[in-house]
Amino acid sequence: MGQNYFDMGNNFDLHTLENYGKSQLFRCFQKSFCDYPVSFNMTQEQFNRKFINRLNIRLDLSVGAFVGNQLTGFIFTSIDHFRGLFTAYNGGTGVIPSFRGKGLTYSMYQFLIPQLKEIGVTKCLLEVLRQNEFAQKAYQRVGFTTTVTLKCFKRKEEDSIHLKPGEVFQISWIPQPDWALYKTFSNFSPCFLDTPQLLSHILAELKIIEAKDQQGRTVGYAIYSPNTGRISQFGVHKKFRRLGIGSSMFKFITNLSPAPTYTVMNIPSGETAIIKFLKKLGFQNEIDQYEMIMKL
Repeated sequence: MGQNYFDMGNNFDLHTLENYGKSQLFRCFQKSFCDYPVSFNMTQEQFNRKFINRLNIRLDLSVGAFVGNQLTGFIFTSIDHFRGLFTAYNGGTGVIPSFRGKGLTYSMYQFLIPQLKEIGVTKCLLEVLRQNEFAQKAYQRVGFTTTVTLKCFKRKEEDSIHLKPGEVFQISWIPQPDWALYKTFSNFSPCFLDTPQLLSHILAELKIIEAKDQQGRTVGYAIYSPNTGRISQFGVHKKFRRLGIGSSMFKFITNLSPAPTYTVMNIPSGETAIIKFLKKLGFQNEIDQYEMIMKL
């Protein structure tokens, strides 16, 4: 499927991306994020794994802007039910620097929205860096509005986690998650990237741990990637908080994971208890993002 878009200097063709090679997408991705505040230094294989596979990108519902055969910009799309609505998640928008300022993000969304509506999508969702005002204005022009501030944390491996003596809890790896149980352990629902639906696509790359009390009851859990250090989900039963279970699980992870850094992403700014807990463990709030939504 294609569409033509013209501006004062270029004649752009808009196409969905299912017929284009991942190497072409990767080259455009590299050029588009060469000046991004957060470094995306990765190989082709890492791009395929961390973006295309990790986000379960639907290339037939993603769009690219072409000048001739050159891909100059893109929007990657992931589709799933999220917080009760059939949602299109923006897994990445990129435009090569020399083609910015031409309204490509707006045009790509105008191309994409009718296709999303056709399959029943009722909400578009994305996250954007708080300092990226240029992108925020581009999304606002499309029709997105800001809903919440999300805080992102990073911790270096060499920072040790100190535990207070207390009740003994057994922590061990388990093969499969108990999503229904874990949902009762958290004060808020995870971001789109860390929902059970998305994590289920990459369970083979993740580790799941549970903390159990002396009666064998599960009182805490965490799901993380031992390679990247991303802790996607964690929680402690409400009746067992402030007993050191969370700290013990994080120490278990950092002791056994080879990752040089550990990240916890997209914590709503209103979750002050979790934010305080992470800072106490040595996590630093390096960046903030805005969640933005557009109802269709």
